[in-house]
Amino acid sequence: MCDRDGAAAILQIEDTGSGVAPDEIDRIFEPFFRGQHPEGDGVGLGLSIVKRMVDRLGGSIEAVNITEAGRTGLRIIARLPAAV
Repeated sequence: MCDRDGAAAILQIEDTGSGVAPDEIDRIFEPFFRGQHPEGDGVGLGLSIVKRMVDRLGGSIEAVNITEAGRTGLRIIARLPAAV
């Protein structure tokens, strides 16, 4: 989902997995971090690359576990300066 909030563009991406352990969620933007129970063949670079790009554009990014209305998953929220 993409939205606009004043001078910021907000991009939200979410999945329907089990989320990320609370003690690991602050580390998912670190290069090569895959957590205690990694799934798939990735090496843990994707979110660190996205964070670096967002930082260079002057934005911010955060990860939030979804625990609403019987749903679980992970939501990534990136806020970027909107072009004028």
